[in-house]
Amino acid sequence: MRRPARPRRNARSLAVVVAGLVGCALLAQVGLSAFGAAAAPAAPLVSSAPLRPTISTRATVAFDRVPNLEYECSLDAGAYRSCPSPVTYRGLSRSTHTFRVRAVTSGGATTRPSSYSWTVVARRVPASASAHLRPVMTTAPVRPWVSRNATFAWLLQRGTRGECRLDAAHWKWCGNPKTYLGLALGQHVFRVRARAANGRRSSVNRFTWNITESPPPPPPTIESGPDGSTSSADATFQFAVVDGAAAECRLDGGAWLPCSSPVVYVGLAVGTHVFCVRAVAADGTVGPATCRTWTITSGATEEPTGAFTISGSLPGLLVPGSGGAVPLTVANPYDFPLRVTGLRVTVLAGSSQAGCDGPANLQVTQSNTAGGSVSIVVPALGSVTLPAQGATAPVVTMLDLPTNQDACKNATFALSYRGTGTRA
Repeated sequence: MRRPARPRRNARSLAVVVAGLVGCALLAQVGLSAFGAAAAPAAPLVSSAPLRPTISTRATVAFDRVPNLEYECSLDAGAYRSCPSPVTYRGLSRSTHTFRVRAVTSGGATTRPSSYSWTVVARRVPASASAHLRPVMTTAPVRPWVSRNATFAWLLQRGTRGECRLDAAHWKWCGNPKTYLGLALGQHVFRVRARAANGRRSSVNRFTWNITESPPPPPPTIESGPDGSTSSADATFQFAVVDGAAAECRLDGGAWLPCSSPVVYVGLAVGTHVFCVRAVAADGTVGPATCRTWTITSGATEEPTGAFTISGSLPGLLVPGSGGAVPLTVANPYDFPLRVTGLRVTVLAGSSQAGCDGPANLQVTQSNTAGGSVSIVVPALGSVTLPAQGATAPVVTMLDLPTNQDACKNATFALSYRGTGTRA
């Protein structure tokens, strides 16, 4: 399967790498392990954001962070980029804006994004000089007030500086924005005032909010999975949790572990088993569990043979010296889970342009499954797209060679994919 590269004005734009070939492998032994699908955490909680509406063309947004996760932000449907909390945007137009944030795991999985929208309106002329001196609050905690963190931002008249006070603390000079972490449950009052160079102080602007416990998320819904009696030693469960929450699963009363749908268990013993799943909110609040009980009457012994499908396409253009990940999709046509390893990408000879050879101009960094130490489990009649389950996607890089500047411009290439599969 081929498609032409999209032309670009940049003279160094070269090619879209595309392919969709079959990877063949014999299926052999029965697996003797259990596997839960790699899980993405809950969507980040936006804790503080611009007031609605606001006159400020500068926007500060804060979100609660979880250790060992990276975060990416997007403004007004722009590209996601790595971002801190709080993050500040300047020079915004007088219109409606939308902020989105998502978490990224070390394996490359991303959460569903959380979003917040607000409108920037025209500034009104202040009624008096003293009102102009008073800070204008622009960012404050947003409902529901369940986060223990709070960020505030404000506008100041030129030549003044802000002084802040939280609850019964003393007035202190403070930077803008100002963030408080680990606040206690209950009511809090933030105050800010301006102080001019001559010592004159403005009236106080304040914000009052009440931090409460987050209500637990509702129990997940188990959409499919074994029920009653079965002869299969494998089990695949599909489930759904409320938007913004992560999931935790356990089998037979074991430890709760992060998971995502579908979760796959293979090589289970004959007897009765219990699968449970629960939702975890972004602030860590745990909801009630939903459970399913079934009985395995005998182990599955049939040994199939055949081929599974590997396909992928680089979703963009390559330029000399740069590369891109190929999100390989492994499709399992069988009614049992498939463990796949040894995924390998090969650049086929030639290209759509005379004088531009694929292997001479493209370099492949293989997925970490190629060496066999990492594998993925593809559910029965399902598919998995890399990166997933700790397996990385392969990366194709265009070598920066003098000979490919013109010969490979707008060329397309073909890749072949291979891997080894066994019954999980």
